[in-house]
Amino acid sequence: MMIDLDDFKNINDSLGHPAGDELLRVVADRLVECMREGDTPVRLGGDEFAVILESARSAEDADAVAKRVLEQLSQPMTLRGTEIVIGSSIGIAVSDGTADPADVERDADIALYDAKFAGKGQVAMFHTDMHDSAVQRLSLTNQLRGALDRGEITVSYQPIVDLGSMAVVGAEALVRWQHPTRGELAPGTFIGLAESTGSIVEIGRFVMERALRDAASWALSCPGHERSRIALNISGRQLQSDDVAAVLRDLLAETGVDPQRVVVEVTESVLMQNAETAHQVIGELRNRGIRISLDDFGTGFSSLGYLNRFSIDEIKIDRSFVVNLENDAKKRALVQAIITLGKALGLKVVAEGVETQTQADLLEQMGCDLFQGFLFARPMPAEQFIAFRLPAINCGETAVRIQ
Repeated sequence: MMIDLDDFKNINDSLGHPAGDELLRVVADRLVECMREGDTPVRLGGDEFAVILESARSAEDADAVAKRVLEQLSQPMTLRGTEIVIGSSIGIAVSDGTADPADVERDADIALYDAKFAGKGQVAMFHTDMHDSAVQRLSLTNQLRGALDRGEITVSYQPIVDLGSMAVVGAEALVRWQHPTRGELAPGTFIGLAESTGSIVEIGRFVMERALRDAASWALSCPGHERSRIALNISGRQLQSDDVAAVLRDLLAETGVDPQRVVVEVTESVLMQNAETAHQVIGELRNRGIRISLDDFGTGFSSLGYLNRFSIDEIKIDRSFVVNLENDAKKRALVQAIITLGKALGLKVVAEGVETQTQADLLEQMGCDLFQGFLFARPMPAEQFIAFRLPAINCGETAVRIQ
């Protein structure tokens, strides 16, 4: 079992190497606590650990241990007066005892990379197809390095709808890679690579600049879009390595976009990487009039704590809660609880991933403010968004046309 801490470099960069050393000692202690008799945990170097699970009787047994390790390592810790949460990723390879140990270690390392590529905080079990995937990822990583300079990185916009006022109130800016041979690639295909190589900072700046320039153009040339909101996603690497507040300040001054039109979406996992830095950056953004949205709400383990600590303007219900909402009473109860909580705290509530009319009706009845998803529109280029009009849809019992 290969274990790698997610974004460990950010701890060294922000809190210093002594804090990083202290974190490694805490991780080592927690790892030992998760072990059973016969298991052997070791530190390989840097922020990488390995465990030989001689007591595991099956792949399922090893997976259970790995998930216990993930949970244990994700608990908050205090380093030099700063509370942080460090995530981890785990790759597992199973051997019957006849394989070359070096091959088993290599396979577990490949699985670890697969876990990180899947979004970090994951467990991946090695299978032979991963060799081919590893080769493809290497090729894609090399191609991504020059994609921005070649003009292959573009921005699409998915409309955000207010059913109460029957209007498209803005859009979320979504990055796309127009790959020369594979066609348009969605973020899930390459953002993990961009994060791991550091190119996400440059790509993130490009997306912010492109989106704000388009938003400025809409305000000048398109009646009805003067106050359209523009939602920007900020990655963990940007938040930790890039002066996001200063970059946005300069772009807003250059483009003339009203800061109150801008919504910065930050996932809870990003806040967890370094709560102190995130708190400072979010404070700076809000002081400039920019709104903050907590994205993928409900998928982390301490959302309520972050609502209390950070100055948040809205929460965005993760699509995993919206899928099959009409047929899942438990999901409906959870979504209703999230919306009720948001209202009690004076926050706007946005639902993403809305794909059916029934989902939209249920969410509206529960009090959701804004809606986003394929029911209304897929992401589109800026010129299409300008002219975008939704066809008539049913809102409750009344058919309306959203302008």
